[in-house]
Order: sequence, then structure tokens, then C-alpha cells
Amino acid sequence: VGHNEIFERFFKGINRYELYPYNDSDVIEPLMKYLGQAPIVSAKEKSGGTQVKLFFTFEDQSTAIMKPWRVPREYETLPDHYYFADIERHTAEIAAFHLDRILDFRRAPPVTGRILNMTSDIRRVSSHALNKTFFISPGE
Repeated sequence: VGHNEIFERFFKGINRYELYPYNDSDVIEPLMKYLGQAPIVSAKEKSGGTQVKLFFTFEDQSTAIMKPWRVPREYETLPDHYYFADIERHTAEIAAFHLDRILDFRRAPPVTGRILNMTSDIRRVSSHALNKTFFISPGE
């Protein structure tokens, strides 16, 4: 199955009730594998929101949004911490996707975890603006 075909099969299954059919691992599993392994050819920072998100483009020009890991899972915010300044967890969407599948709603988009090296995987393909944000020390 080609990469474009993986996305086409997923998009064709979307309807007003669900993003993918019940128990359709022929669509979801290849898509999640692709998202977890596809070579990244472009990376830029997504504007807006309160947390850093990166917009990736893959070899076949398909795209994905990535939220970087910021704190360990065990990290707890202080009780008097201002709510809107809280750190958004990188695992939030992953957990939401799997819970959505378990509850059989099938309305959360497919999400997967992926380990990346910010220098070898991202820096070489990142935009100038992203390079300034991530790879330049504030002390310089």
C-alpha cells in the first residue's frame, strides 16, 4: 500500500458519524505506522495556541502536527499554579485517541508517539523561524 493510498483510504472512510469504520485495522494501523516512521522533509512552527506545536511535511507531501515532549509523565504542577499557564502534556492527544477507540466513538483523529532527534531529524529540514526558536540560545 502506497503512502498516498493510506491517507486516501482513511479520508474516504470519514463520514458525519465517525472518522473511521468500526474495527478497521486495515486503515488505522498502516496510517499510524506511517505517521510514526515517515521521513520528514519540512518542519515549521505552527502559529497560534498556548503551546509549541510543529507542522511536519512528509516525502509524499502529507502533513502532520507534532507536540514535543516537555515534561516527564510524573511531573506534577503545583496546587497554586495558574491554570492557563499549565504545560500541556505531549501524551494528551495520544490518550484521547486510544480512549476514543476503546469507547467506540471513533471521532478522534489517529495519533501516535514518535521519538525524534531534534538535531538530526528536525533541524536539517526546519524553517528559518523554527531554527531561531529552537536552536539559538537566548543568551546569544
